[in-house]
Amino acid sequence: MTRLETQIQELSPSVKDALFRRLLYADNLAWLRDEKKKNQVIGFEVDLEGQELSGFALVAIQRHTIIAYVSDRGESPRLILFPTLETLFDPGFELLDLIVTRKEFLDASFKGRETGHGRFGDMVKDLTPPNRKMDIPETVVEQMAAQMEEEEERPQASESTIQKESEAAPKKPEPVPETIPEEEDPPEEFLDEEDDFEDSGYGSYDEYEDYDDYEDEPAAEPSRSELLTSQTFTSLSDVVDFVVLKLGIRRELAVTLANKVMQSQVAPKQRPALAVKLFCKLFDEGKI
Repeated sequence: MTRLETQIQELSPSVKDALFRRLLYADNLAWLRDEKKKNQVIGFEVDLEGQELSGFALVAIQRHTIIAYVSDRGESPRLILFPTLETLFDPGFELLDLIVTRKEFLDASFKGRETGHGRFGDMVKDLTPPNRKMDIPETVVEQMAAQMEEEEERPQASESTIQKESEAAPKKPEPVPETIPEEEDPPEEFLDEEDDFEDSGYGSYDEYEDYDDYEDEPAAEPSRSELLTSQTFTSLSDVVDFVVLKLGIRRELAVTLANKVMQSQVAPKQRPALAVKLFCKLFDEGKI
C-alpha cells in the first residue's frame, strides 16, 4: 500500500450526491464548470504512486477547506480534488506539483472522462489564462505589494507614548464664564401693534407653489471601484466571485488577476486587499 493510499484511508468517504450538487452550484468552484455544458464539472484525480499529500492539504481535505471526492472503504482508493482557486495556488497546500489525471464528470458516480494527465499546475493552464494577457506590469503588482507590507510593518504608537505626549502638551487655560445679561422687555410701542400681514400686499400661503411636488435630484450611482471597496472580503476567491457576479467581469480575466496576486510576496491575509487595489486600478484606468 502506497503512502497516499494510507492517507486516503484516514479521510471520511464522500457523500456522492451531496458532493456533486455542491460542485454544480458552489460559486467559488465555478472555474471548474463550463457554462455551455451544464451538469458537468472538471476534477483532478491524484495518482497514487510515488507521491503523498502535504500535512496541510490532508487537514484541509478533512475540514472540507479543499473539496475532494474520497472513495468508499470497500472500493479501490481514489482521491479527486476540486479546489478553489485560492487553495490551488496557496503554496502551503503544495497542490501544484502533484501528478493528476484531469477528468470531466457528469453525475454522482464520479466515473469521468479523461482529458489530460500530468502536473496539476499544467492541467489548469487553460482554465486559468496566462498572466501576459493581463495588462498590468509585474512591477505594479510588486510595488503595491511592497506598499501593503510597509503599512503592515509600520509600528503603531503605543498608549504610553500617546499619554506622555498628551502630558507634555501645554494645558489650555480654562475659559472664563461670560456673564449673561438679563433679558429686557420689548419697547411698549411694539406690544400693541396688530399683525397686518393680510394687508401687506403679499399673497396667502396657499397661493405659493407646493414645494412638496419637487423631487430631489437622483444621487449618482457609485462607480465599480466604490462598490468594490465598500465590501469586506475574507478570501481571494470572494473577490473574484464579487467582480464576476456583481460587476460583470469575465471570470477568466478575474482568475488571471487572482493568479498575479497569488504569485506576489504579500501575506495570505493581505491577498484580498491587494486584489481589490488591482481591480480598482484597472477600473479607474478604463482597462476593463
